[in-house]
Order: sequence, then structure tokens, then C-alpha cells
Amino acid sequence: MSAQRGRVRCLWGVFREIGTVVCMTSPQVPPPTDRLRFRPYAETDEQFVIELFNDRYAKRFYPSMASIEAARGWIDWNLRSYESHGYGLWVVENGTTGHAMGDCGLTVQEVGGTSMTEVGYHILDAERGQGYATEAAGACVAYGLDDLALSVVCSIVDPGNEASVRVAEHIHAVRSSFVNQRGEPMLLFRTREGDRR
Repeated sequence: MSAQRGRVRCLWGVFREIGTVVCMTSPQVPPPTDRLRFRPYAETDEQFVIELFNDRYAKRFYPSMASIEAARGWIDWNLRSYESHGYGLWVVENGTTGHAMGDCGLTVQEVGGTSMTEVGYHILDAERGQGYATEAAGACVAYGLDDLALSVVCSIVDPGNEASVRVAEHIHAVRSSFVNQRGEPMLLFRTREGDRR
């Protein structure tokens, strides 16, 4: 931390009162890739979230994300994750134009009674099929293992989500199955530092 004009520069992009000192920073994000860059979610991203989950394919796996309340909840969840863990899902933008294309990042999920850090990814319907999810998710796995020193990064995928399965197969080293808290069979892909491709 460094003090400047009564403010303290902290690690993770949140405002906090610490005694009489205000903590103010920008959230950390993965470095840009060849085509993409990352930024934190903002409260003004509600319409983007609705668009992200509003096509026929996305609705199969996220059927309750079409309302403004759901979009706000999604954004708030990520803002809380930035504060609690220092990471969350980030908005993925075209590195040249700045156009928002999806989201991707790291969240804490429960797998068989154990907390694991998962890389999740969602791409706008119009941008799918061009390798953006694989590029963004691969960057987030590397960021989690290298920059955040996580011991493992996983992806939890519905077996019926063939597009997400293909991405997970590209970015992870190990695949297994498990049953989630709702009793549904899921696929678990994971990568540790020692078994990265």
C-alpha cells in the first residue's frame, strides 16, 4: 500500500473506510491477449448482461437471466467477488475497438464439499465460433496459476453444453465427472501448475 493525500492504494479495486483512511484502487485484471482485453464489471453493464444471456443457446443453461433484476444480481455478485477474493468474472472486450464481447474470469465454487476456483466464460451469440472463449479462458487460467498463485483452476460444465465442453477440453489438462448439490451430473475440468499443457 502507498499513502497519497490521505488515501491508501490497496490491492483490489474497492472503496473502504479504514479508520480515517479511504482505501481506493482499481481491480486487478488479467493482461490482454492478442485480440482481447479485460475490465471489471460496472453497475452500468445491466443491458450488456441481459444481451449476453438472451439468445436461444444461452437460455438453455441460464434461463433466469433475462430480467434487469437478474442482471443486477450478476453484476453485484461479481463486485462482491472482487472485494472478497480479488477476482471475479471480468467483461471481455475487443482489444482494438473496446466492444464488449462477453465475460470470463475466476469465481469460487463448491465441488463435492470443497471450494475451488473456477474459470467461467460466456460469449455473445454474434461473437461465438471465433475462439474468443478459449483465448479468454486460457488467459484466466494462466493468470490464476501464475499471478494469483492458485493451486488449481477448474471449469464446471453441464455435459449438454457442447460449446463449453470444447473450450474446457482446450484449456484444461484433466477431465472427470461429479454430481452437483442439486443431484445433477456435471463435468469437472481442472489444471494444476504441474500439469499445464
